[in-house]
Amino acid sequence: MYLGIPGGITPGMLDGGLAEDLAAASLAMARRFAAGGTLWCVAPTWEPHAHHVAVEFVHPVIVGKRALPAFALTGPDLIPRAAVAVRPGDLLIAVAGGRNAAVANLMRQSSAGGAASAWIGSGRRPPAGSADHVLWVDDADPMAPATGRFVLLYHLLWELTHVCFEHPGLLAEHAATGGSGTGGPSTGAQRPTAGPEPQAARQEPQATGPEPQGTGFLYPFIDAEERDAGPLLAALAVSARAKAAESGALQQATLAAAADQVAACAAAMAERFADGGRLYAFGNGGSSTDCATFATLFASPPAGGPAYRGLPALNLAADQAVVTALGNDVGFDLVFSRQIIAHAAARDIAVAFSTSGNSRDLMAALREARSRGLLTVGFAGYDGGEMAASGDVDYCFVVRSQSIHRIQESQALLGYQLWASTQRSFQKTVDRCVHPGVHNDPLSGPDPHGETG
Repeated sequence: MYLGIPGGITPGMLDGGLAEDLAAASLAMARRFAAGGTLWCVAPTWEPHAHHVAVEFVHPVIVGKRALPAFALTGPDLIPRAAVAVRPGDLLIAVAGGRNAAVANLMRQSSAGGAASAWIGSGRRPPAGSADHVLWVDDADPMAPATGRFVLLYHLLWELTHVCFEHPGLLAEHAATGGSGTGGPSTGAQRPTAGPEPQAARQEPQATGPEPQGTGFLYPFIDAEERDAGPLLAALAVSARAKAAESGALQQATLAAAADQVAACAAAMAERFADGGRLYAFGNGGSSTDCATFATLFASPPAGGPAYRGLPALNLAADQAVVTALGNDVGFDLVFSRQIIAHAAARDIAVAFSTSGNSRDLMAALREARSRGLLTVGFAGYDGGEMAASGDVDYCFVVRSQSIHRIQESQALLGYQLWASTQRSFQKTVDRCVHPGVHNDPLSGPDPHGETG
């Protein structure tokens, strides 16, 4: 049920042709992968999205799905390096604002050189013809990239692309596409009803269970023997809408259930920041990109959003030299706890992102943080796992779903709401210290979603 909590995935998000665009882009990606192409990902302003796209394809969340070549390109001179890396037959995904001229030039150059291109973004659309596939959220809110909507789009790309692999007859560029030679949707195909998504194998090391033999268990309404792409594209669009609705409902239910806990945790975090504390975030795989976005929100609030001040926050998964040195020398289970030992003080905050709630390296870091007096916060899925049951976690936010993708989409919005609530609580704490009895809020400005502090 959509409860009207603002900021996240809405019931009509994939309307206006976006579901059909996702289906067409997924078929184009499957064809390029089948022909030996490599996926390159750039996200100049929101770098964690590039890493998240890459890890989705290289390390599938569903046991038994094929690993596909994908790289995230980040850092200085990003656009020139991407232009050198992308070859004919490859794929390029950009996550960026529609008025980024450098990205528009890269997309056009890549397409002209024989690469397929897809542009994910929100707000003002890019110029016509900038990319083969424009996957756009028509919302001018500058905080849209941090609320799970972009994550939903590339999760759906991964899911739909793997469905296309079950139709080898459609992977040749010349296969019939119901009126489009590039994998475009058919306008006349009958659209079957999408079925529910059953439980998926967990991404993290604790996962067990038999490997699936195909993606029919994800999309049981699709016939793997189809040879005409039109019905497949139509079915994929219907499925994309169903999964978006499922994700939006989960976001709403999760935020409604956690509202009081978010407020209490935000107040506790604000007190730590006001006392000079730092936030240390950590996670594995796709969850490491979620904690990167979370830390970035605090350290460098995006331009165009509320006028919140930057607060000290670091992503402990970001330094590859430290992470690989610790993993090699003392074991991966200690890659984050050793950093807590090196950096943290009692006034600080430790935040762990997980889908299962059982990752050994995260639990070791939370135990270490708790023993040193840090405020400890966890994000988990499923039933919360060890994280929810542990006395070492002061606040644990559980997204109750069996789907890793849907969990991460809700965690994104939950993290955003916790950030916004912490910022409002922090300003109130500062006001009490500087102007006792005065409840002005000069720094926060109006909340983009109409909330008040």
